[in-house]
Amino acid sequence: MFKKRSTILDMSKKDIKEIPFHILAQRCVAASIHAADMCKPEDVESATVNARSLVVKDFIVEYGLKIKAPWLLPHMLSVFGMIKLVKQSNLLFSPKLTLEAAFSGNSWLLGLYFLAMHNKRGDLIDAQYKAPGSSYCALVPLILAGFKIHQNIKYTSWDYKELHKIVDPKLYEAMSVSKLMGGVGVPEGLNAEELLIIRNEGLFTKTGVKAGELRSALSSYTLYGIHDSLIGELPWLAQVMLTQIWCAHPSNRNVNMILDPEDWDATPEPLISTNIFKTDKTASIVSENNIKWTI
Repeated sequence: MFKKRSTILDMSKKDIKEIPFHILAQRCVAASIHAADMCKPEDVESATVNARSLVVKDFIVEYGLKIKAPWLLPHMLSVFGMIKLVKQSNLLFSPKLTLEAAFSGNSWLLGLYFLAMHNKRGDLIDAQYKAPGSSYCALVPLILAGFKIHQNIKYTSWDYKELHKIVDPKLYEAMSVSKLMGGVGVPEGLNAEELLIIRNEGLFTKTGVKAGELRSALSSYTLYGIHDSLIGELPWLAQVMLTQIWCAHPSNRNVNMILDPEDWDATPEPLISTNIFKTDKTASIVSENNIKWTI
């Protein structure tokens, strides 16, 4: 466990530059190298992701970033949104080339990148299904959202072969369902009625004092006992999107979320027609050393 530095830094300024993300970059790079040295070649990717995750989680606690998240996250998106974009020859934007150019000589930005790529958004946000956390929930690709807000770049404008370099692992897994990415795709012919049946089954409480009741679709982050359903083999967040629970519930979602694993810029119709559907636009807030890192 790293020693806390809260007594050294003045974090009351609400200035993202006051947070020493260059230290996070150093720790993540060191943890990645150590993890890679300690595992089999075929396990390097997962081992390095897990090693960095532990480092980022400790850093969040050490510098009290969860308390700072309401102002830190919009500032983060603003920083990423100001980065100069680089296109591939296929006219799609390249995550690899864009980030390599941005990180050159900028270890502070590299550390901020590691925070944005952390694979557990709940470590940074308490209630992801309601404002203000919903604007930065697990369905929002933080780095891509910065470009979307500040440069009007659609999620489908990026080279899908490199998305794993710029989207956190769990959301990337859900996006990989897309046939464009070589995934299995959403089962053909799946309609709203079938999805509602699956959702109700997954929200049904089978034991305990609340047996026979349905959990709230608005606040429940997962479905239970749907392994044998048409979407049972899909990744967790793809199930969330398709059944419109939790962050993807029509009363919770906003324009920066990915709500369809097949069409990342689409906003699907509510499974249940309602007048309370709203689109909560994420506000754009003010915009805004040297470690080698291969993207």
